[in-house]
Amino acid sequence: MDDGGRPDAGDAQLTAMDDAYVERPSIRPIAYIVGLAFIALLAGFNYYTAFRFALVPSTFGDFGLSVDFSQRVSEIRSGSSAARAGLQVGDTIDSSLPLRDRYLLFWDAAPSPGESVAVVAARGSDRRTVTLIAAPTHRSIRDDVVEAIITIAAAVTLMVGIILALARPGMMTLGFFVFAAGLANQTGIYPNDLPAWALVAFVVALNGVLLPAGACGLLVFCLRFPLDDATGWRARVERAAPAALVALTAFQVAFVLGQINQATSPQFLDAWSLAVSAIVVVTGLGGAITLLDTYRRSAPPERERVKWVVFGLACTAVAMVSTALAVNASAGWIVTAGEALEIALPLSVAYAVLRHRVIDVRFVVSRALVLGVIAFAVGAIVIALDWAFSTRFANSPAETAIYAGIALVVGLALNTVRQRVGTLVDSVFFRRWQATQTKADAVDASLRRAATRPDLYGPLTDGVASAFSIASVALFERLADGGYLRVAAVGWPRKMLWHILPDSSIARGANALRPANVETFVWAEHAVPAGVARPTLVVPIVAGRQPAAILVCGAHENGTALDPDEIRVIRRLCADAAPVYAQTMAGVERSTFTVDRRGLAR
Repeated sequence: MDDGGRPDAGDAQLTAMDDAYVERPSIRPIAYIVGLAFIALLAGFNYYTAFRFALVPSTFGDFGLSVDFSQRVSEIRSGSSAARAGLQVGDTIDSSLPLRDRYLLFWDAAPSPGESVAVVAARGSDRRTVTLIAAPTHRSIRDDVVEAIITIAAAVTLMVGIILALARPGMMTLGFFVFAAGLANQTGIYPNDLPAWALVAFVVALNGVLLPAGACGLLVFCLRFPLDDATGWRARVERAAPAALVALTAFQVAFVLGQINQATSPQFLDAWSLAVSAIVVVTGLGGAITLLDTYRRSAPPERERVKWVVFGLACTAVAMVSTALAVNASAGWIVTAGEALEIALPLSVAYAVLRHRVIDVRFVVSRALVLGVIAFAVGAIVIALDWAFSTRFANSPAETAIYAGIALVVGLALNTVRQRVGTLVDSVFFRRWQATQTKADAVDASLRRAATRPDLYGPLTDGVASAFSIASVALFERLADGGYLRVAAVGWPRKMLWHILPDSSIARGANALRPANVETFVWAEHAVPAGVARPTLVVPIVAGRQPAAILVCGAHENGTALDPDEIRVIRRLCADAAPVYAQTMAGVERSTFTVDRRGLAR
């Protein structure tokens, strides 16, 4: 055990650390989920439109012209309706049009096949009215493949973003989710089958609000990754993000409405269009540089979860530059291939966050194997019963009773079967986990032999840390005032937090008598171990229906978080340490106390 135990008299000044942590404001679950769902539906609807366009482009039409910010025709496609109507590059289109027509012409959206618009075109002093009829869109296989790849990459990013935002709520994952939703704008296609006012509202929400929000979201994610905490210069940059978001949103909404309604000067539209491209490039490169700095400052164990996201964001930076350079869907292969590189970001972030901060892959795979074996066994029983009753006991009056009896037996045996199958799966596929359980059993034996509280300190700190490869473990004992004092630790230098006040969130949470995740706490600098040793879990030791001590655990030494199986075993170890604390609290012999283990063996 290191020197992280009880401080000596010379450390009295450490009482200033009593307020070294605060809990982040909790997010209202319903409002949070509703907000995520709304944003996901908004982006998802555009992805649906983009997939339709990529798979069946003929469901969208094309007038055969493009109009710039000055209402001048900038391109006429050969053989199109615009070419047959006699329009030429340089002609000016009168903006006095219905709202839907302005949306289709000036926002360069795709009309429905056969849809027509009547426009007044001016060439010098000559003005004439022409009718444009949208023809079904026809594209090359290459363009279809490129569009599909870009759309799939963005859609996968959105799916990963919402999974992470739901699995680990926090500013870091929320920022990534908003960034993923903002990527819906790069598909280059927008809905055409809604009422005109709904189309404009949709574009304002998606392009006017989500696009700048996505840029700020990526910035917040990079500043907070991997511990969902921004300190130093990162915290100062993050505090400036809301003001930047408000300014960017105001300009972008003005840009969208100005382009559709032609109510804003062409100079502003041109300048802001270039500014948006620059912001996209700066955001991507800035995020990559921020994560490179995080990687450089990280200890070797932490670099395992940082390096993948650095790689993914580097690919995304290339994709952002490619998007800024791409003028239209016919851009060169190099540019479009660069845009497709953004698929690396969601995959790398999912791997880094889920593998290194949420749950070990062993837990997920082992559960899948156990459920698969049980499902196969139950299916075999059902097939065997069906065969038996159809061939041997057809129309038997005892059929229903036999079915019910067998179902009852299977149901009663299911939990035992699950445990035995789980043990078998672990012994065959996850021998390291079995070795961990063997070490935990040795720690448990030491706890059961303990007669005094000091006898518990080594097994609960060094023993637990060694058995589960945890970077830090600290034992805090309850004081008479309801606070807690650190009495033993591994991975906690002496000069760190040792006194937890009775009105703190940790002390109040221990009264719930079940483990609590403290990864969402914002700790003062140098108050607790950093990196993989940073506290993530608090497990109470319950004696006499109240917590007598708490065990504060960090993550694994390789950066992964404790999985539910490991937490269950640690709870059992704490339950087996409880009799010694109960003896101390009751002041009687161990044989006379009652220890409350309600829920600890779950």
